[in-house]
Amino acid sequence: MRKKWLFALNGGLEMMFLIFSPHHGSQSKIICKLMNPLVSIGIPIYNVESYIQRCAKSLFEQTYDNIEYIFVNDYTPDKSVNILQDLLDEYPNRKKQTIILHNTKNLGLSTTRNIAIDSMTGQFVMWVDSDDFIEPDMVEKLIIAQSSNDADIVTCNVVVDMPKNVTRIMKSPVYNSAHDMTIQLLRMSVPVSVWARLIRLNLYKSHHVKSIDGINNAEDYQVMPRLAYYAKCVTNIPDALYHYNCQNQASYTASYSVKQSEQVISSVHFLESFFKDKGREYIDALGYAKMQILARDLVKCCRFSLKAHYYRTLQIVKQMDPKYKRSLSIPFRLIFMMPEYYTAKIYVMLASLFKK
Repeated sequence: MRKKWLFALNGGLEMMFLIFSPHHGSQSKIICKLMNPLVSIGIPIYNVESYIQRCAKSLFEQTYDNIEYIFVNDYTPDKSVNILQDLLDEYPNRKKQTIILHNTKNLGLSTTRNIAIDSMTGQFVMWVDSDDFIEPDMVEKLIIAQSSNDADIVTCNVVVDMPKNVTRIMKSPVYNSAHDMTIQLLRMSVPVSVWARLIRLNLYKSHHVKSIDGINNAEDYQVMPRLAYYAKCVTNIPDALYHYNCQNQASYTASYSVKQSEQVISSVHFLESFFKDKGREYIDALGYAKMQILARDLVKCCRFSLKAHYYRTLQIVKQMDPKYKRSLSIPFRLIFMMPEYYTAKIYVMLASLFKK
């Protein structure tokens, strides 16, 4: 018995040496074996047959093993699901870890994410949009960062893939605390996306955090500030591990309409209701974000010839505290000084030409 105890003690000391030794090249692998939580990856599917194979391959070829994949087919009209099912045959081990759920009608991104959350059993969740893809060691690196300080949310940098093979890096800021992250998310001074993050699933389930069914624009914005509010510890890593596809013209972010604009404002109102009794700083952060959203809406109204919506948006601006305009850039402030639609339309056209 004494020999077994000594063996266990020596083995434990040796493991500690391997983990903390700066000269050992496989520290991360050891940590991953010691800290091996199940990661649930949620992937909504809709009209992505040109991208789903690239996305799924990047998921199935992860260096981290303990993953469950929750694909939700949002009644896609194309062959996306067939392509996914054919690809799964090439990854028999991952096939065992994969669940494909099927909506009986198109429910939209918010409801589809909610359905995925209800089916997840992991300790952590990651979101990957099915027209995007990730680096092969993304899950592993996020888990290592999470384990170093028991973080509830880990964020990484993003590679933005733009038309004509142009890429840029979207860097995640270093948050001082979960409170700091919440304020920055509410102000929209940082990316509000749920993807490019590792999130403790319990933040969703214990606090009943869900997207509003049917409100598909700014659905990330409805969720991320609340998750950060409930988090105790957040961290980020400087690696660019998520590839955000800005080439898909069928995506939610590639178009604009009055309905989309109204859904974004509905998301803001939802957050105003949630944070109304939690401190003035949260309400102010939302006020700055709302003013920024309205300014951008005015510009888009001019570009897409939405005259009636332009005047409705101006009326909302007039009801807000003028102090929220101070954080806007001068070009956006100027548009508030143009009560006439056609004057604003000429201004936006000239500003666009000058920008080019």
